[in-house]
Amino acid sequence: MKHDNIKVHINRSSPFGVKEQLKRQIRHLIENGELAPRQALPSARDLAAMLNINRNTVSFAYKELSAEGFLKVVVGEGTFVDERIKRKDTNDLNKVFIDAFAKARKLGFNENQIEDFFLTRLSSHSWTTEGCRILVVDCNKEVIDHISNTLERELSVEVESVLIQDLEADIKKACGYLKDKHLVVCGFNHIEEFKKAVPNCDVKMVAIMLKPDIRIMHEMMQIPPGTKVGYCCANQRSTETFYRSSFFSGGSSLTRILVGVDQPSKVKAMLDECDTVFVTGYIYERMQKLIKPNTRLIRVDLSIDPANIDLIREQLGSVQNRQRD
Repeated sequence: MKHDNIKVHINRSSPFGVKEQLKRQIRHLIENGELAPRQALPSARDLAAMLNINRNTVSFAYKELSAEGFLKVVVGEGTFVDERIKRKDTNDLNKVFIDAFAKARKLGFNENQIEDFFLTRLSSHSWTTEGCRILVVDCNKEVIDHISNTLERELSVEVESVLIQDLEADIKKACGYLKDKHLVVCGFNHIEEFKKAVPNCDVKMVAIMLKPDIRIMHEMMQIPPGTKVGYCCANQRSTETFYRSSFFSGGSSLTRILVGVDQPSKVKAMLDECDTVFVTGYIYERMQKLIKPNTRLIRVDLSIDPANIDLIREQLGSVQNRQRD
């Protein structure tokens, strides 16, 4: 079977991955009427050979387009354009593109330059995060402020924040926080708690982890086995989260005491027992005023992994593209 009208090609320098390029071009051919309802597409093996790409990439693209309602995969028969698909009238848009392309050629740009420029600009436009609205959820205000400030600075987004404790206390209020949000950014250790507090959340969520400086691991290795070590953050819940979310909880050679700084009597007892105390940077100055002269106070500054920022940017772009469609 010939498939001369499957006009698809892969640009290796495109900002879009191979699967995304394939999906976008097939979707365009269907919406533009170049692929008719019930028309057969090449097998994954054949199209992969035609484009010199991995067969699995084509299979995944077909499956995703089938889930989106563009294709119908019939086991034992093949892949077909779904007969229920509705065409979009793209004639006016096509004219705009043809005119722009012709003007670019007239200015001396070749096809590869025009394609690269167009796709790069399109990618940049599609993935802009400016003006997106994010809800930040964690268990203490200092962490929330740190995450919020970082996201506002790095992504130019609008941020609203709430303590997980407040969500748990009032489910109706919790739903109100989600209104008009593009994304929820939640501390990794509070994901299950968030799902219980807001069981029917229909806003996409990203779990985020704060990482301590790697030098803190070196500090941990110097502590003799059996030593009593204190850990302290803004409150008991955030202290336990701080402890669980890092390498502090690994091993069993140390005796750990976890206390929130909002419990003065317990903090005093901890300082009486421990010669070494790890504290988050949020409360370091407050703790300095409470320690004994011989207490070793180790400040732990937490930072957002850049990979988390990239993931949030990607998810926001995905949400925007879905809303535009």
